[in-house]
Amino acid sequence: MPDVLPIGHTEQTLQGKKQELKSAFQRGDVFDREAMTVTYSIQREAIVTEQLATPDLLKEWPYLFQEEGLCLHFENLVGFNPRRSLQETWEKKGKSILDFFEACCKPSLQPTLCSIEKCRAELGNDTPQIPGLLCLLMKYFGELVPSLIKEMEHTVTKEDVNKQKSFQRTPVLIACGDVLTASRWMLVIDGCVVADNIKEFLAALAMLFASYFCFGIEYSAGATATLDCIQRCFMKINPEKGSKARKTSGTHPKVLSLIREISDFEWSL
Repeated sequence: MPDVLPIGHTEQTLQGKKQELKSAFQRGDVFDREAMTVTYSIQREAIVTEQLATPDLLKEWPYLFQEEGLCLHFENLVGFNPRRSLQETWEKKGKSILDFFEACCKPSLQPTLCSIEKCRAELGNDTPQIPGLLCLLMKYFGELVPSLIKEMEHTVTKEDVNKQKSFQRTPVLIACGDVLTASRWMLVIDGCVVADNIKEFLAALAMLFASYFCFGIEYSAGATATLDCIQRCFMKINPEKGSKARKTSGTHPKVLSLIREISDFEWSL
């Protein structure tokens, strides 16, 4: 957490900025990047020192749970924009990873591969490939897709989701409709919907991943390999030691295996 307040500001002026941001959000004003940047130190204080519960944090810092606010907080914390990093990695590596999954002939992947092609034909574009890649990663690692993405009816509301008591505490995405074709996504943390109108999957995935780092949450036990893969292969966060997965001190062995196999596949082309 930053030890020094921004130049020209005191605790009182930052609290004033915070109140201005809350009022701006209620009015529906455009996201104020400058104000969210200058108040970063007291955002960290609320998260780390005060340890506000998710519903309270949402009330006090509503912009923090919008795509721009969460990605900006992650950027201030880690050093880069997670949405941009995902986009760049998808453009550079997405097709080759999909080609690898198509060529590896693993039976557990075939239903997802077929579904991706069917949805591409129905929509007339390649957008199903992006959420499809995440599903393929999870299948490859032997992890269950619902540990990160839960499908619900396309008409589901925030209130419907908040009434349910079965959600895990770790971040999870709600696909409003089929995971491969959904045009609306929700982000749920601690069983509380914090964003209910995310329009693009890459934005939703960036927010999901950023939540773990911004709020100091351990990786979901049911998706440790997938999240570690996103961290190291898509976000390029590669600490020599440590992981946000419980009982893991470095790169997940399944991720290391995948990296080697994709490298061998690319060399064989």
